[in-house]
Amino acid sequence: MDWGHSALFLMLIFKDSVLGFVAGLQLIANRMVAKGDWIEMPKYGADGDVVDIALTTVKVQNWDKTITTIPTYALISES
Repeated sequence: MDWGHSALFLMLIFKDSVLGFVAGLQLIANRMVAKGDWIEMPKYGADGDVVDIALTTVKVQNWDKTITTIPTYALISES
């Protein structure tokens, strides 16, 4: 396998990780979401306050006190 195929193979495997990392950097750098913000994303079952922001995920405590984890790239691409 040559380097081009190897790079393509690695990108397919780590696509979500790379997208999440880049989106996390965008969220943090642009201050798009902060702890305590109320967000709604029905697709992910999120309707409540942001309780944690990491590079790859955002945790939301819903109005019924359940916790939902949303990938950071979803906040960038689907919000």
